[in-house]
Amino acid sequence: MTTARTMFDKIWDAHVVAEEEGEILLYVDRALIHEGSSHAFAALKRRSQKVARPQQVFAFTDHYVPTTGRDKGIAGIAVDEIRNMVVAQHENTRLHGIRLFGFDDPARASCTSCRRNRASPSPAC
Repeated sequence: MTTARTMFDKIWDAHVVAEEEGEILLYVDRALIHEGSSHAFAALKRRSQKVARPQQVFAFTDHYVPTTGRDKGIAGIAVDEIRNMVVAQHENTRLHGIRLFGFDDPARASCTSCRRNRASPSPAC
């Protein structure tokens, strides 16, 4: 008699690419990046490479950005280092054709909530 498997187990097993010494490599068809991801874009530039499947990558400006001063846009970010990360993210996503949900993007809240409520996801997710 076979053991019943959960939906999670079935999805997990369907996405296993390789398994070695107890570690599993999974294929994930979406990637979420934040404004601190500039090192990855710098590595791509050094190697003269492009983002693989940019239509499956979604960028969010929500990791380092402060919750105050948003009404002033990017210029309202008081810390130079953080403001520069956001500017770089805007440029990198534009260059690579990645959908950016910036901190002032009206669709940003919809996409964040779709992770919690998969029954009615935003069209962007």
